[in-house]
Amino acid sequence: MPGRDALRLPLDPSAAQPVARKAIHAWEDGPGLMLELLQATHDAATGELVLRVRVANRCGSDLSFTPAAQFLLMEGGRQITLRDGEDEEEWVILNGATRTRELRYPVRPVPARVEILYRGFESETPIRMEVILP
Repeated sequence: MPGRDALRLPLDPSAAQPVARKAIHAWEDGPGLMLELLQATHDAATGELVLRVRVANRCGSDLSFTPAAQFLLMEGGRQITLRDGEDEEEWVILNGATRTRELRYPVRPVPARVEILYRGFESETPIRMEVILP
């Protein structure tokens, strides 16, 4: 949140797949758009940091955005892009719908800490979320 410390998200090293249904962190991006960050995991087989995001659209109209532009992963000041093929993918969330999606970031070697910056539609200041890897 603007003016607050970064959210610290523990990474669950034992989970091969993110399965959490309960949000680790939830926030609003303007009226009617609710976002939830679910469990973060590291997929050792692919070397990817996997984040699950749930988006509920109650804005009154359909919404489309590109996760690569909205969810930036930073490590030591360097941006890590989404897995090939996902960087330009556009999500369309119909009004009244809720969608859950996976974001996969290649992070070999696994850094000790990364930061997710959410760039929203309404907020001028990105929301910072820090992921601490065990």
